[in-house]
Amino acid sequence: YNAGNAVEAQILHDVLAQEGVPTLVLGAALQGAVGMLPAGEPVRLMVDEADWERGRAIVGRWERGDMGILLPDE
Repeated sequence: YNAGNAVEAQILHDVLAQEGVPTLVLGAALQGAVGMLPAGEPVRLMVDEADWERGRAIVGRWERGDMGILLPDE
């Protein structure tokens, strides 16, 4: 998933982790150099292929603004 910025990537990273989908954030460290470096790759969230469908569904809910309140399983 190409996030709009490092903050969005971190939020989605945390949401996906809470839902049991581990992610890797790529490119966030370069956000601090915006304006000093040529435009490059966006900040991306990567998931394991086995978690892709579940992760995509969660990101889809995020994009629709349909996250609700996420509470730990009881």
